[in-house]
Amino acid sequence: MPIDEPTREAYEIMAEENADWSDEPHRQYLEWPATRSLLPDLDGLRVLEAGCGIGDYTGYFLEHGAEVVAVDATGAAVERARERYAADPVTVHQADLTEPLAFLDEGSVDLVVSQLVLEHIPDWRPVFAEFARVLRPDGLFVFSTGNPVSGWNGPDDAEAYFETEKLTQDWGEMQPRNYRRPLAEHLNPLAEAGFAIERFLEPTPDPAYREVDPEKYERLTTLPRWECVRARLIE
Repeated sequence: MPIDEPTREAYEIMAEENADWSDEPHRQYLEWPATRSLLPDLDGLRVLEAGCGIGDYTGYFLEHGAEVVAVDATGAAVERARERYAADPVTVHQADLTEPLAFLDEGSVDLVVSQLVLEHIPDWRPVFAEFARVLRPDGLFVFSTGNPVSGWNGPDDAEAYFETEKLTQDWGEMQPRNYRRPLAEHLNPLAEAGFAIERFLEPTPDPAYREVDPEKYERLTTLPRWECVRARLIE
């Protein structure tokens, strides 16, 4: 199933506005430090950045010696990322992660990284199977996504923990869709695709977040917002 049209439209708007989310407090002080801590030595690796947006984090992979194949479903984001990295070893494709990545051969990448993208996808099984196909044996998959309890106990309208629920995010003029799913639907699709989890993080915010937003800081120290995972392909 493709990504919902309201979600695609929201990211088109942000890409056209050239919105850089890397400085957003949740990203800067919570998600990115945790995700970064799970990355291997990038020097010489071929990295699939699955859901690159306008390339806010692509530069990090390049600076650490990686070759990057970047993918995003949003046309405006792909155009912006291509402009930003026209002189670098980056190939940017417009593609929906729910479809086969036909431009990548089997076993052609060393690492897949996907940051805060999977929550927009209702069924992870075909996505994880495709990541397993393009990864070399023993390759790594690092991702961040919404924690199962964040929609359940947070401000969203989750109602049934054991179901995969479509939730609407209120971003003013933008109304992207997220899918909150139980923990079993985080772990079992990984195992079925041949991955074994090496590390599982429920990050808490850097103390610097307190200076930006004390109320959110206190909430994030007691209730997980995201999870960050490093899994290895073993089959």
